[in-house]
Amino acid sequence: LDVSVVVNQLFLDIARRKELSDHDLSRLSALFKTTTLFSALALVEKAMVKKYVSPNGRSLFLVEGSRPQPYVCFPRFCSCPYFAMTVITKSEDLACKHVLACRIAESIGRAQVVHVSKEEFMQWLLKEEAQPSPAKRWRRAE
Repeated sequence: LDVSVVVNQLFLDIARRKELSDHDLSRLSALFKTTTLFSALALVEKAMVKKYVSPNGRSLFLVEGSRPQPYVCFPRFCSCPYFAMTVITKSEDLACKHVLACRIAESIGRAQVVHVSKEEFMQWLLKEEAQPSPAKRWRRAE
């Protein structure tokens, strides 16, 4: 059984109830590193997750982190260095705290939804594209 199927089903279960049970937390802690899970829960608790929705229904998440600019996230991608190195390159974790916070916040209705124009939506995508990701910097250094 693919772990992504298990993770997706878990978040569907959480979304149906719009709350995290102790059982859900136990299941999450079996799937994700403890530090990743607790950091993600802290981001949700501090309301640091925003979901930006364009007029055509496309969405992305902005999650505040340790840098001045928020990280751009999708359900299976984040612009943070941890995601590039630990999740993608080394396969040592299933997600970073930002992606996990997005999934939790959306499932329990705690992501602040911000409706933006197509232009504003594209600006966030282009801002990330203009800044080289850690993976791109790493490849250049080879």
